[in-house]
Amino acid sequence: MFRRTLCLFFCIVILASLFSAEISAVFAEKDKIVVVLDPGHGGADPGSAGTYAEAYYNLKVAQYCADALNKNGNFTVKMTRSSQSEGLKLAQRGLYADSVNADIIVSIHFNSSTSPSVNGIEIYTSVLDKYDLSGLARITAEKLSKATGLSVRGCFEKYDTGDSTGIYYWSEKYQWDVPNDPSVGSLSDYYGIITWGAKFGFTGM
Repeated sequence: MFRRTLCLFFCIVILASLFSAEISAVFAEKDKIVVVLDPGHGGADPGSAGTYAEAYYNLKVAQYCADALNKNGNFTVKMTRSSQSEGLKLAQRGLYADSVNADIIVSIHFNSSTSPSVNGIEIYTSVLDKYDLSGLARITAEKLSKATGLSVRGCFEKYDTGDSTGIYYWSEKYQWDVPNDPSVGSLSDYYGIITWGAKFGFTGM
């Protein structure tokens, strides 16, 4: 247990430091980059089960990332929740990020599996060109993998145009949209935080 906790802490610190450097490059023209960290789940929705509920780990990671980003000095950091008792709906998280003029929202999750062989890093970004962060996702995943030894399960991004170099999660069957809102054209993300970010005019991971 201690070894797993120590490894998790190390991964969190590495992720936060790598993320701060890479995201600074993406938003280099801004004086302060507004990052909204979204610890997934919370409140009545604990997420996947483990030694602690997923919501607990999501919050811990977000808090470590917030500390690292604040120390960097180039970021204004906000969080969609700061305790285990809080739990917002996806649209409420997007609305909050919009209210603080977010440049990016980063939702943090721990997936679960009954198989010990299923592990590694996954990053999801928008299918919309306007909010494309696939390059940032790949760089972050590669550096995190190199620093920790964790495998990269994938950086999931654009819809499949036949280019075998990418990994895609989008499909017409699973996309969803706000009714009668043509603002994103014919495509819409499937994952709620990313979709709601696009609705309010900022990117998400």
